[in-house]
Amino acid sequence: MADVVMDYGLMNELTSEFNAAGQQLDENMSGLKLISGLVDDGALVGNGAKKFLDLLDNGIIPFTKQLQAKMEELAADVEGARAFLQDGDETAASKFH
Repeated sequence: MADVVMDYGLMNELTSEFNAAGQQLDENMSGLKLISGLVDDGALVGNGAKKFLDLLDNGIIPFTKQLQAKMEELAADVEGARAFLQDGDETAASKFH
């Protein structure tokens, strides 16, 4: 049976990148909501504006929210796996000292 070997530094870096991506998506979502509000307030009018607003409100913004939540979930999952594996390694190593 093969041993599981993890690079804890890389796992920490991956967690940080997932968190950073989630934060960037949250900022993007705020900007998209601002644009949506401006269009809804009349900054653009006509059928094109209605279609654009529909795309923002019913497509891009909800998808961005889902993606942002997924980034947070992945960050938590990787951090949990790292902590679990590292604790197991430390526990196993302590039996030999």
